This record gives sequence, structure tokens and C-alpha cells, in this order.
Amino acid sequence: MRRPVPHWFAVFAVLPLLAPLAGCSGPAVVEPPKVADTGNVAPPQGDTQNREVMIAAPAVEPQPARTPPERTATDRDGDGLSDAVDLCPDDPEDMDGFQDEDGCPDPDNDADGIADVTDKCPNVPEDKNRVEDDDGCPEGSPSAAIASAWPDSLDLGLGVRFVKGQSFDFTIPIAFKLNASTMNDQSLAMVERIAGFLLARGKSLTVEVGVHSDSLGSDDRNKQLTQDRADEIRRLLMKAGVAGSRVKAVGYGETKPIVSNDSAENRAKNRRVEIRVIGS
Repeated sequence: MRRPVPHWFAVFAVLPLLAPLAGCSGPAVVEPPKVADTGNVAPPQGDTQNREVMIAAPAVEPQPARTPPERTATDRDGDGLSDAVDLCPDDPEDMDGFQDEDGCPDPDNDADGIADVTDKCPNVPEDKNRVEDDDGCPEGSPSAAIASAWPDSLDLGLGVRFVKGQSFDFTIPIAFKLNASTMNDQSLAMVERIAGFLLARGKSLTVEVGVHSDSLGSDDRNKQLTQDRADEIRRLLMKAGVAGSRVKAVGYGETKPIVSNDSAENRAKNRRVEIRVIGS
């Protein structure tokens, strides 16, 4: 004969079944801590098949498409500059922020022979010292012979080559405004560095500031413009403390090209400023 089940036992036997519904007892369920997904956090081990990992990608601002100007009767090359003021009416300006006012493209801004598209320093000429000369950036270490003769503690980072004996010249990146002798802040800073170079060499070192142009424009105009620019550099050097007797200013115009003027790239090379040591 079975014994009757006590009422209190039946109650306790049913309680575990009612616990999930009541939410008041039974084993506690511990939720794993929620971790904000930053894109670099790996999903937890275990249930990964049905887990979606959201990786936030950085927002990218859409760039407006550049619409080239249309060629017109007054703008043959379509660079946005009227032929009346465009010195290269058949060659569109490259609009790279370097002498864009003249209408002539400058594929080699610093005239170091390395095109801007591959030049890592397009506005500073390569020093041609046989040390990483292919990247277009000066390493600040001129050739051993020059470094021995003239230790350059100022690290001008300028192209240097011998002319004769102990005379050598610097081809420096100075950019003038179109048809003017004024220059930008970067060029003014370069002139100050040249002044520091001269002041560090004592009072006996004398130099010639030679300014050159390409063949665009008249011979007389180019001659006068380069002379004005050379005089301006000399004036700034004197203002920085260099004696005027140590600086000779010469505007050569288009008379001493280093390459032919048959292309925009070559014309950019011919527009240059050279500081040549003529006495020590």
C-alpha cells in the first residue's frame, strides 16, 4: 500500500518548475559583460557561428570631381587663364600651387631633373651627392670634398657642385611672383638661411647672386627682370647683416640656359637662382 505524498513535498517539487515564470528563484543566469565593438576586439570563443561582428569604418568625405575648364576662343588650352595673360596659351597650367599665375605648367618645380610626379620633395632640389639621388630630396650631406673645404653646419640642404678650384655654386629654390621681384615666405626664409651661411664663413667669402630666366618674353625684359630679382636678394642679404661688398648681383636673363627652352619642363629648369662663391 502506497503512502500518501505529503502536501508540503508536492509544493516544493513544483516550485522549480514555476521559477522561470515567477523570476524569483532557481539558478541565476549570469549574462556576459557587454563590450563595445571598436573594430579591433575579437569575438569571444565558443558561439561564433551565429555571431555578427560589426566593424565601424572611418567616415570618408566625398571629394568633388574636378571639372577641367572648357577650351574657348580666349583660352585655347582650357586652363582658366585668358590667352591675353597666359604665357603658355597652348600648354595648360598644372595648377599645383607653384607659379600658377603665368599659365605655364611646371612639371619640375625645383628644377632638379626629377619630375614632380615622382619627386618626394617637389619644391626642394635634390643635392646630387650620390646618396639616394633618385627620391628628389636632399640628404643634407654635400660631397666629401666640399664638406671638408666648407663644413656646412647649417645644413642648407641645397644642391652644390664645383665650378673651379674651391669655387662652387648653390642652385637654390627661390620662387618669385609673376613678373615681379617679390617672393613668398618660403623663399624669404631660404634667403635668410643663405645669409646665415655667409655670416658663418667670416668676412672674406664673397659670392655672386645670379638670376636666370627662360626664353619667354623679350630679351630686354628678361634681362631687367632678373637683374631686379638679383638686386632684391642682395638687398635682403644686406638687411640680414651681410656686407654689400661681399655680394655681387647679376641678372643674366635668358643668356645662360642649362637646357633648351623647347618644353615647359626645360623652361622650368632654366628659371633658377644661383649663388656662386667667387672669393674666399
